[in-house]
Amino acid sequence: MVNQLKDELFTDRWKAIFASALILLIAWSYAPFAYVVGISGNHFDTNMGWLFIYEVCIGLSVTLIVYGHFKSLLSCLPSVLSMVTVLLAFNKLPIVMGLLLLLPVFLLLSQTPWLEFNSWYGLITFGLLVALSIGSVCAYNSLHFISWEIVFFLLPVMASCWYFMAPFFLEKQSLYFPILTVLALNLIAFIFTRTLRWQLFVATFLVVSFWLLILFNRHRRPSFILFSLAQMLVIVLIYWS
Repeated sequence: MVNQLKDELFTDRWKAIFASALILLIAWSYAPFAYVVGISGNHFDTNMGWLFIYEVCIGLSVTLIVYGHFKSLLSCLPSVLSMVTVLLAFNKLPIVMGLLLLLPVFLLLSQTPWLEFNSWYGLITFGLLVALSIGSVCAYNSLHFISWEIVFFLLPVMASCWYFMAPFFLEKQSLYFPILTVLALNLIAFIFTRTLRWQLFVATFLVVSFWLLILFNRHRRPSFILFSLAQMLVIVLIYWS
């Protein structure tokens, strides 16, 4: 255990880890902010700073887990810090607190081998939690309400998490590529639930390009920072107005 922590602390991947966490922060926040600006055109209160800290911690935890093949002891630290942040900042908002705590609890449990969260049901759960925990609360923090309209608005974010995180959750699954293909088609379907414009065709082109990239490199582990960047670009293109 000590040796594993030492290896994780003194890795030469820290630049990539922090870059990936920042990219995830933008990817997960862009859609709810676009919704808020479209509805109210403005304001974010002081809780947004706490939410930013929470998202950075979650992004670091997810990145460490992926780099550690779901065996990262160090990832537990940002997960716990995200929980502390929620308890300090949102203790007077029990529903919000509950939604935000779901994701770090999931990330902590993902380190438990017998639960096998590096699987299709872990991937589905992760996408749901990102959309509900981060997306819904980002919108609530400014609008002070959560509605089904917000949830439906965030469905492409959920679908993008499923698709772009699939190579890392499903790398040991025998039906990995057929599942990935279904997730790609699912994401494309959600892309075209938005008002038709040229950005959607660029987003679709990116989805198909990364599907082909995996097809021709099935025996190589994909770059997490590259797939995180692709997810961010796809989300920005979907919600750009």
